[in-house]
Amino acid sequence: MKKILTLAVFGGLLAATTLQAQVSIYVCGSTAFRSNAYRAIRSMFDGGAPSAQNTGSTANNSGAGQMTFQGTITPLFGAQTVTIFCDWTGSAQGVHSLTASPGDSLPFLSSAVQGSVTTVNHTADLAFSDVFQLTTGFNTPTLSDEQVAVQPFVWCKSINASASITNITIQQLKFALQGSCPLSYLTGRTNDYNLDTNANTIVSNTVYFTGRNKDSGSRLIALSDSLYSGSVNMYESTNGVGWHLMTSVQTVNGVPYGTGFSSGGIEAATFYTTAPASAGSGVGYIAYADARTVVGNGGQIITYNGGLPFNGWTGTTNGFDNPDWTPVTTGKYSLWGPEHLFINPSGGNYANAYPVWTNLVSYIDLDVSNTVPHTAIQLSAMGNTSRTSDGGKIAP
Repeated sequence: MKKILTLAVFGGLLAATTLQAQVSIYVCGSTAFRSNAYRAIRSMFDGGAPSAQNTGSTANNSGAGQMTFQGTITPLFGAQTVTIFCDWTGSAQGVHSLTASPGDSLPFLSSAVQGSVTTVNHTADLAFSDVFQLTTGFNTPTLSDEQVAVQPFVWCKSINASASITNITIQQLKFALQGSCPLSYLTGRTNDYNLDTNANTIVSNTVYFTGRNKDSGSRLIALSDSLYSGSVNMYESTNGVGWHLMTSVQTVNGVPYGTGFSSGGIEAATFYTTAPASAGSGVGYIAYADARTVVGNGGQIITYNGGLPFNGWTGTTNGFDNPDWTPVTTGKYSLWGPEHLFINPSGGNYANAYPVWTNLVSYIDLDVSNTVPHTAIQLSAMGNTSRTSDGGKIAP
């Protein structure tokens, strides 16, 4: 594992910062990995925590959409005040922000005083992404990439969904991802529009598919792994009144990302609305960290091609905080991807951003290892199992 580097190693780089009163680093990207990033960034500061931090109006600190940390990181920047600004924009947009010329101007919380919601616009220095740069389509210039962990994804069904839905396959997704399909297409039971004998209730014969917009790494992973390239329609369930087609298009810095949820946390909530079984069943892909919320509120994880990313699943997260990831680490489960931390080697703040980029890898590894529940996988636990593209072959 990499250790935090000494000032001597970065003497040349630090010379560029000594004339500054403080160092500012701007981070964007994946919403699925933000909790890990939140804890790892905090740990970088002297004493294992910043002297001040702000997550805006939200009380859910590690799940906030924006975060600002301030303190000192003596081994890297001496006594200078270091401020790390984060705006979790999504995996694809994170890569776009580093490759755009000029870089995207993103809103960051300007103050490290908790509760302040005033923002300042700035370009980003680092970006987390659930996917490889080539998957995003923003391929120029080539970014420097550090893989920091492995992110597992799962398919879930909504609360009150048919008990007959237990599995989904790549072949079924070829049709179903167009938006909806008959329940019998997933179950093989032609009378599924009648009485669902498992749930003992009348169940709609329609299954609605939900998920993220095109900015999402989880969406890019799910489509790549299922080899799907057609049109995608997304449904949502709100206020317990059933499922309806999502029509709102998200646009960030002029880039249209289409319909779908902007974060995994928001998507998770649509799985446990109180829509009755007669309204239909919801199915979608989601990162395991957010899937825990789905399960905790009555939804369920279903198998993908007959498998799960872990062994021993009993349908509940109770006591399931340290999963056995053997199906992933041995190449038997394919819905996963490396988590990436990108930097633009020609970025204007490269001298300051580089040591943070390099050392943050170690802190993320420690966080993935030590934080319970375990929702990501250490790279060292993967052994010889790896892949060089999203949805690509798994080696060895």
